[in-house]
Amino acid sequence: MTSGKALRDKSSRRNEGHRPRSVRLSLVSDEPGLFDIPSQPAPEALRDLPIRPEQVQQIRQAFDDAGIAEQEDRKDLINSVVIRDVASLRELHAVEVRRVLLAIEQRTKPKSTGSAWDNREEDTWIDKL
Repeated sequence: MTSGKALRDKSSRRNEGHRPRSVRLSLVSDEPGLFDIPSQPAPEALRDLPIRPEQVQQIRQAFDDAGIAEQEDRKDLINSVVIRDVASLRELHAVEVRRVLLAIEQRTKPKSTGSAWDNREEDTWIDKL
C-alpha cells in the first residue's frame, strides 16, 4: 500500500517542469468594443426615406376600402397625422405610412354606443336561458 506522502511525491514529480499557464486579461484593447462610439457619421435616418410605390398603393387601397373618396377628406386626414402640409402621397416618408393607415382604420371603425355588455358579439349563458 502506498502512503499519502508517496502519492504527493509522485504528483509533484509529474508537475515538475510543467507550470500552469497564467492567463492575462487586458481591460484595454485596440479592438472596437460593444459600447464604443463609432467615429464615422451615422447612416441616413430612416425617417427621411421616401415612400415606396407599393406603400402609396396600400394607402390608396385603404382609403377606397374605408369609403373615403373625396381628395379633400384624404388630404385632411393625412395632414392631421403627419402634422405638416402634404400636397400628394409621394411627399410622405416611409415611416409615416403606418400612422396614416392606422388613422384610416380608426376613422372607419363604427362608433360604439352603449356599454361593452350591450355591444358583445355572442350570446352568453345568461342570454341562452
